[in-house]
Amino acid sequence: MKRELEKPVELGEIIKLKIHDLNHAGEGVGRFEGFTVFVPYALPGESIYAVVEEVKSSYARGRVVSYTDLSDERIDPYCTSYGKCGGCHLQHVNYEAQLKFKELIVKRALRRIGGIEEINIRPPIGMENIKGYRNKAEYPFTEYNGKLFAGFFKTRSKEVVPIDDCGLQHPLSEKVRKSFVRIARKMRLKAFCAETGMGHLRHLVVRVGVFTGEVMVIVVTTLGCKKSTLKRAAELLVEDVPEVKSVFQSIKINNKNPNVMGEKLFHIYGEKYITEKIGSFKYLISPETFFQVNSIQAEVLFDKVHQYSELAGKETAVDAYCGVGAISLFLAQKAKKVYGIEISKKSIENAWKNAELNGLKNIEFYAGDVVEIVPQLPIMEPHVVVLDPPRSGCEKKALQTLLALKPQRIIYVSCNPATLARDLSFIVNNSSYQLKEIQIVDMFPQTYHVECVALLK
Repeated sequence: MKRELEKPVELGEIIKLKIHDLNHAGEGVGRFEGFTVFVPYALPGESIYAVVEEVKSSYARGRVVSYTDLSDERIDPYCTSYGKCGGCHLQHVNYEAQLKFKELIVKRALRRIGGIEEINIRPPIGMENIKGYRNKAEYPFTEYNGKLFAGFFKTRSKEVVPIDDCGLQHPLSEKVRKSFVRIARKMRLKAFCAETGMGHLRHLVVRVGVFTGEVMVIVVTTLGCKKSTLKRAAELLVEDVPEVKSVFQSIKINNKNPNVMGEKLFHIYGEKYITEKIGSFKYLISPETFFQVNSIQAEVLFDKVHQYSELAGKETAVDAYCGVGAISLFLAQKAKKVYGIEISKKSIENAWKNAELNGLKNIEFYAGDVVEIVPQLPIMEPHVVVLDPPRSGCEKKALQTLLALKPQRIIYVSCNPATLARDLSFIVNNSSYQLKEIQIVDMFPQTYHVECVALLK
């Protein structure tokens, strides 16, 4: 078949492109003879030469070989591993342009997926310091030339990239990573190799209380790694990094388990929780529960939810997908009663502890599915329902169940514009609620990820 009747590009071919847009993942978008080509790290307005590295039926993906025109929005990345490590996507873009890009991504998702044209999107709330903001790090272990390293996965790969310093992670996370690797090398601990089945160390997970300075470390290992060995490593780690207050071992037995954490968890050293402070509230954080990875912007996010709720002291609120009760506590400041629902029993245990820790007695937490728990609540027509689901969004049954409560307002918190658009479309098209506005809160600088708070009445 003639090439012009197939795809106009071939693997390994070098082509010239004019980049005219960014896709949702922050990749440059160009066209070669009408065929779409995605190029990471290229920006709109730039002319480039790219080598074709992937060809699909409707698009190709290339890698920049050289630039002939550069965008005014381009800056020099500060990380020596940028472009290799898959953790960042936008370090080459100035921060003002990053925020504009995220606003555009939300608008496009609402229009293309949700069919919502008239949108009041407030300007994104960014950060003053866009470095060192992540309070949770997951470092996979690897070995090069027999030497142990902990880094991050390469983009779209399971290959681990060793790093010098990560500019996104909190400095304490980086301090722990470097210290633990030194200790593990001296103890001759080896990284697990899936091909040979040899070695024991899989991941180093570090959680930091940004406003308390407390650190939790979880070492993910194979079944063969002895607890006594890790206990000795923990003692040496605490000597070097005294901020470490808690150490756990997570044992991963099933190699097909897609999660970082394993199937078994053992407490090795120190406390079983660390604390974090957001606003005037303290939170207990345990190894397996979810907490926002940006503590600084979490306060901005929770304050926005509280503002949208317009509670005055006599109202009832429902916090669906409440996790460890992070938003519930903020709502309880002004609500007469708050009901929190979360499918994870461990998170609900944490939520009760957090309410007790902060002296709040006007909250009740329920472990279970929203569809099953909501009909059991002793309320109808609450003042506000807050939704903060995982990236996959809400199931239709859950949305229908919550709509049946007939709250005066709905606040939807989302980290995925696509599922947000889908769910908002369902709510608007199946009820009398109207989308009033959306506030973008930049929880993830230097990446394409976007956090939104939507208000419906």
